[in-house]
Amino acid sequence: MDDSEIIKLYWERSEDAIKATDVKYGRLCRHIASNLLNNKQDEEECINDVYLGVWNTIPPEKPCVFSAFIGRIVINQALKKIRFKTAKKRNPEGICSLSELDEIVSGKDSIDNEIESIFIENAINSFLWSQSEEKRLIFINRYWYNESIDTISKRTGFTMSKVTSMLYQTRHKLKTYLESEGIKL
Repeated sequence: MDDSEIIKLYWERSEDAIKATDVKYGRLCRHIASNLLNNKQDEEECINDVYLGVWNTIPPEKPCVFSAFIGRIVINQALKKIRFKTAKKRNPEGICSLSELDEIVSGKDSIDNEIESIFIENAINSFLWSQSEEKRLIFINRYWYNESIDTISKRTGFTMSKVTSMLYQTRHKLKTYLESEGIKL
């Protein structure tokens, strides 16, 4: 089933929408949640919250890229779970890779409107597509899928040092690119 058919099921308020979403994107959702949460029970709770979130968001939303839409919801739900579980103590493991991007994209409520958010998203996408496929995939695996440097290193065959260096250089180039686009960091 393609994404437009799944979205149509949500608009019709059919429970089959959740089943179709799980069939097509369940593995992706679990992969992202697993990399962030490292706890099977938390992962399953997160996935249930994701499906509820998608159900409550569509309608009125009609996402253009459903995989990115659901991926963003997974990340947000997993981060909520991490904040809840570590409210009184710090757990650097859960948010380590995301903290590497702090100086580039703050993630704070400093973006006041949707237009600015879309502009920043388009700028980041444009930057990533200008990079080699190798660098782009390493960057996405680290910061979207929250994979460890060790996992990326094993998959690519690069040393951990090389992966770390590539990520550092890409973050630096991204920062420079965003500043050149007039985005204040």
